[in-house]
Amino acid sequence: MLLALMFQTQSGTQLRFAFNPSDGGPGVPAWDFQLLIDRPKANQTYQFQSRTVYKPFDAIDEIMDLYQHWQR
Repeated sequence: MLLALMFQTQSGTQLRFAFNPSDGGPGVPAWDFQLLIDRPKANQTYQFQSRTVYKPFDAIDEIMDLYQHWQR
């Protein structure tokens, strides 16, 4: 199976991922993320987009094709 997590951020932001081995409870790790804003401004909206794909795996090149198709 293929699990693809795709993200797109605005200019001036960074998306960072973190693994917390105990945040979800005993035996349930948590994957967390943070959106960092270089120079935040009051009353400004910041956002990012994401897409999750779970499907039968066909080929390694399929991953880039899925991402590029989503970017259009």
